[in-house]
Amino acid sequence: IRPGSGSGVTCSLPCLVLAPSDAFLNQWESTLVISGLPASHISRFSRDDAALPERGFVLVTLHNLMTEVRRLFKSEGSILFPDFGKEFLTFMKELRDAGGKAEEVTQAMSTIDTLNFPHRFQSFIIDEAHSFRNLVTYAGIGAALLGLLSDRTIPMSATPYVESTQDMATLMTFIDPSLKAAYKLWWKETTQEYVSDSLLNEVRDFRRLYMIRRERNVLTKELVGIETRVVNVKCNKSELDVYKRYESLFFATFENFQNSTDPDLTIGKKELTSIMLSYLINMRMSLVHPLIPKGREFTVRFSPSRRHMEAKLTRKLCVFCSHDNGNDLIPMPIAMCHATNSPTCHFAHESCLRTHTYEGT
Repeated sequence: IRPGSGSGVTCSLPCLVLAPSDAFLNQWESTLVISGLPASHISRFSRDDAALPERGFVLVTLHNLMTEVRRLFKSEGSILFPDFGKEFLTFMKELRDAGGKAEEVTQAMSTIDTLNFPHRFQSFIIDEAHSFRNLVTYAGIGAALLGLLSDRTIPMSATPYVESTQDMATLMTFIDPSLKAAYKLWWKETTQEYVSDSLLNEVRDFRRLYMIRRERNVLTKELVGIETRVVNVKCNKSELDVYKRYESLFFATFENFQNSTDPDLTIGKKELTSIMLSYLINMRMSLVHPLIPKGREFTVRFSPSRRHMEAKLTRKLCVFCSHDNGNDLIPMPIAMCHATNSPTCHFAHESCLRTHTYEGT
């Protein structure tokens, strides 16, 4: 879907993107903007929204979906779903709570008359679709229901087959639960050593109609290239001294590993392997260079997986009473960072300073 000339997106229904976490949605959002979609046509789903947008892209996480399905089962309503009826929702909840079979979910989905429920989405895109392969869960049931409410469903995965043929059947349930390929039995029959000609034709038709693959020419020619800039940083002497110490210990342990005569060789080598990995971790940590002032405490804001730590790390506490109440915290430089030549600070209340002796080290 591309922006229309002057008036924005031309589709009459929004597109829904479902992904395992916010990190994936961040990539979707930036890619959509780069492709030319106005940022105003991209929205993150929120349970506080009164209604879905009429156009553009709606981005939903796995957690969002699970929460909305729970609300649906509790008859609290959700803007993602219409009211499928108390009888159907009660059956699905009991099926999920009892750990029922995936085939039962597919069968129940195929009984829904979609003519009674107008489509809410032009496209329903499931990123990393193999993450939703368990159909008898809040996420699996929710994805299947959203598939029924969409003009087209696009499960995206580099590993659609993970554990069993049910994984493929689940993805097809998201697309159309009335198809043979939405059932595990069909996949079992078509993956036998000897398959009839009629089944082979069914497999060919399935692949032609429902599977899209990236060919080699796409991977080698059409993907956007990645530019990498490498800056070599000279280590401080103290860092190198620490590194060399761990390196010598690592090589000594590695020599013992090679010459191990432990009667219980497997256990002995496992212990040595664990020790060597510990040395390697410390070798790496000794060379982690704080290029940015404030070092690692500052770089957390650039990492999606560590960003939640920023508030904790940037919280200023008194070194004496460990409280942050009051506005009289005074910065106390105690050392200089070798790499950035900038001071690292502690803080203290003025009242605490009057009753304690503080020596910088």
